[in-house]
Amino acid sequence: MFCQNCGAENNDQAINCVKCNKPLKQAVAGPSTHEVTQQIPSHLVLAIVSLFFVWITAIPAIIYASRVSGLVLSGNIEEAKSASKKAKIWSWVGIGLGVAVIVLYIFIIIVGAVVSVNSPT
Repeated sequence: MFCQNCGAENNDQAINCVKCNKPLKQAVAGPSTHEVTQQIPSHLVLAIVSLFFVWITAIPAIIYASRVSGLVLSGNIEEAKSASKKAKIWSWVGIGLGVAVIVLYIFIIIVGAVVSVNSPT
């Protein structure tokens, strides 16, 4: 059993967490951790891809994406969903900014080439 407060692993019969000494909530019947993990994507691959576009937005994306599985294991499903959503947003912001810069750069190159060809010398 994992502590919902700090994420530390505890014995299944433990009442308090061995690390933070907070009371442990007993597991309730519901979907297994594996099933929940399938429903909450971490978006880690997308975050890593965004690293090649704008690394400054990829850093929070990778941080949020890496937190998802730990939050699921500790039972913080809502926080895991939130981290997953934030990882996705930061990833797409980085990819979008990167593509916009590339398009702008190509546009400037084309305009510069057209101006230099048409300019009298």
